Amino acid sequence: PYWTPENPINTAARINYRNPLGYGFYGDRSFVRLQDVSLSYNLPERLLGKVKMSALQVYVSGKNLYTWTDWKGWDPEYGGGGRSPGNNGPLLKTFVAGLNISF
Repeated sequence: PYWTPENPINTAARINYRNPLGYGFYGDRSFVRLQDVSLSYNLPERLLGKVKMSALQVYVSGKNLYTWTDWKGWDPEYGGGGRSPGNNGPLLKTFVAGLNISF
């Protein structure tokens, strides 16, 4: 999608548009991100005595879970001039779950 008289848009001037000054069109990068979430639960001691444990914690966490934005590129925090982060790639979602057990 680029500008033509029949398609008067302002996101791309023409096919293979190369700005000689090294910058493209301005794009609003405002966003809200759900960055880090952690949840844990400690089982009650009355349940643990039956299985010879002194403590049991179950936990789960997530990172970079969701970004609300109208930005069309990979990541609104990427500092480069283009929409692609090059070799950096998009932010990855990470999930971790585990147990902490004490006897």
